Amino acid sequence: MSPDYVRAISDANAYLMKRSGEKPVWLDGFLDSNRCKLVETICRATSVAQGISSLQGYREGYFNEIIQNANDLHCGDSICIITGEDGNKLTLECQYDDKGFSLSNIYAFLNREMSDKTDDDSQTGKFGVGIKSFFKFVENLRIESNVLFDFSINRSINDNNIVGSTKINSAWSGEQTSLFISYDPKVESEFNIRKLSSLIEYLCGKQNADVFRFFLTGDDSEMVFDIRSLIFMQLNGKTKRSISNLEFKGKNHSVKVSCEDVIKVKTITVAEESWRTGVLQLKVKLDQNVRYEKQYIVFSNNSISVAFPVSEFSTDYNRMYSTYYLKADIKEQLLPIGMLVDSKYANIHRNDVGDSEEKINEVYDKLRGYMKNLYGFMCSEEIARLSCAEAVSDVFHNIVARYLMLDRKDYPETPLFEDYYSNSFLPKKYKEKAKAFVIEHKRKEAYDSVSYQEGDVVKELKENYFEFVEKKNTYDLQELILDSECIYGVCKVYGLLSDQSNEIPEQNRVIASRITNHFSSIGEYLVYEICGEHREELFVSDAEIDSWLLGLQEEVGKYFDAGMFLKLVGRYGLNDAIAYDGSIRHTNLSFKDYLFNGILTSSHGLLSQYQNQFYDEKYFKLKQELLKKDIRILVIKRIHI
Repeated sequence: MSPDYVRAISDANAYLMKRSGEKPVWLDGFLDSNRCKLVETICRATSVAQGISSLQGYREGYFNEIIQNANDLHCGDSICIITGEDGNKLTLECQYDDKGFSLSNIYAFLNREMSDKTDDDSQTGKFGVGIKSFFKFVENLRIESNVLFDFSINRSINDNNIVGSTKINSAWSGEQTSLFISYDPKVESEFNIRKLSSLIEYLCGKQNADVFRFFLTGDDSEMVFDIRSLIFMQLNGKTKRSISNLEFKGKNHSVKVSCEDVIKVKTITVAEESWRTGVLQLKVKLDQNVRYEKQYIVFSNNSISVAFPVSEFSTDYNRMYSTYYLKADIKEQLLPIGMLVDSKYANIHRNDVGDSEEKINEVYDKLRGYMKNLYGFMCSEEIARLSCAEAVSDVFHNIVARYLMLDRKDYPETPLFEDYYSNSFLPKKYKEKAKAFVIEHKRKEAYDSVSYQEGDVVKELKENYFEFVEKKNTYDLQELILDSECIYGVCKVYGLLSDQSNEIPEQNRVIASRITNHFSSIGEYLVYEICGEHREELFVSDAEIDSWLLGLQEEVGKYFDAGMFLKLVGRYGLNDAIAYDGSIRHTNLSFKDYLFNGILTSSHGLLSQYQNQFYDEKYFKLKQELLKKDIRILVIKRIHI
């Protein structure tokens, strides 16, 4: 572009948006010539025979388009939508903060299938559809900004007489834009105006209605605008101002919607992958009274963002968005968990996440991979440090609980497919640092059983168990789930795992117990403490017991009594060599370990000492021969190397 053109455009924009300088002499002609192009667009939009390709199949997005355009401006955070009646017509007036139209804005609006938003990732309208879709059903459309656009369509005649003007608005305040439309609800239109008319009639007091069906609970034929879209406006707006307040006003009723930060969205990096997370709250007031309030934990990574309701075990369909509501996942390609998914994979008709079955499946495959990564992120130590950790914990445990009863093969995105995750860092109670383990203590544990002449052994066993084994990193399951401070999702998943009457597939139960560090008995937890891993069989080896005892000896100090801890092992039957009373059954000690003690393994453990003492009496010469042979093998290997 030549310098003269650049200067002319700059001067025109200065006049248009700041009323700075003189009006360019060519500006009125520019507005009028492009007005003619919009008249052609309206003719095509209202023509069944011709139409506009980008509007074909597009029958729903009236509020989507209004709110989208206002949100893309990043000038304010509120929109007021005033509804009314004018004879047999219904009216809408939408008011929002705006800096006015630039020259490129005007050109894009007045020309068919044009948009000047393409280079801005924070803006959602890039297809030239937007407000032009209103011409499918309105009789009057007026925009009052720094430029006044005023078009009317007489739909009562076959040729649709169209009158329109585009001119500089000398009365503009410089701060706000108003969009006004009117239409006749009885005139048939390709556009779906029935539900919009129902909302206006409710606000104006002409009918009773469940107002939430217009914004939250309705199906596609009833929902006028999904207010959960505000979550993604906030999340995707990044550092720019986004629409967070909507008000719908009529003669008799009002609906106010707000989306606010409860815990500010932050960027967290885990394993070289960056995520944005925080907690947002949706609130709805009907006639000034709060009637709906719900918090959502949000996660955003690259081109996909998700939101989960907090403190809710949901079986609702997942809902797909492209900043605005697309569709519910009625085919259940992902398990219904009430998850909201915003992606950039949607087509412009907003009826699915792709244009073909292949592309739709591709999007869901991406979502499944994203969810697996998300579970790992939820369980990370970095998340545990955030103020939203309790909300993350609630959602993660609710998701695990939701998948418990199902065949894992049907849902490859399940966290139960493999035990990659651990809830060790996630809090289990509100306002309390996370404890890793949850144990089902029985009314009468094995250590409560006393043989004759044992004296105070039960008391000592309990003291040793609680002080040196269970320590301070565990919860008693019943105390946890009955505590009013227990996080909702945590209570849900542990309640399911502890109820043996639930028909949970065994492999699901095993993996879920590993993920949630749930132990159905003290014996099971002892195995974990001794060997450091979850085992389905309650068994530990001689060497593992030795290593455990050596660690306890270092921790306890000079008052260490190995016999007491061996009694715990014996009473829970964790090793054949340890009797119920903690005594060592010499004949059950590992003969193999004895033979190779000395060079290849350590012999400093308690059981190793017993083992060597017992077997030395019978097999010392055999061991010596094997050790000599073993030494020769090692020497030969070193020479060869």
